[in-house]
Amino acid sequence: MLIPLLSLFLLLSSTGRLFGVDAVSCELAGKYFPRNPVSLTALIREFYSSAAVSVSQQSEIKAIIVPDGPIYYSGGVSAWAYKNLQGRNYNIIV
Repeated sequence: MLIPLLSLFLLLSSTGRLFGVDAVSCELAGKYFPRNPVSLTALIREFYSSAAVSVSQQSEIKAIIVPDGPIYYSGGVSAWAYKNLQGRNYNIIV
């Protein structure tokens, strides 16, 4: 579920309109993440499918800290964190 939502957000934001508002070109596109939405989606899927689930579903995860650096460096860590949250419910996400 996370991958389609993230891909949709990034695709919409790269087309010039997002939530009915003109989107501003991101200077980080092509540097921190692929400029092409198809390439970005493929990279996110690759990181997510390669991430291992290593936290038991019985374990309570109270918080995660996810890096926000270039996807090429931090994508694997971010994917691991989000994949280990899969199937859990949370009320607050910051």
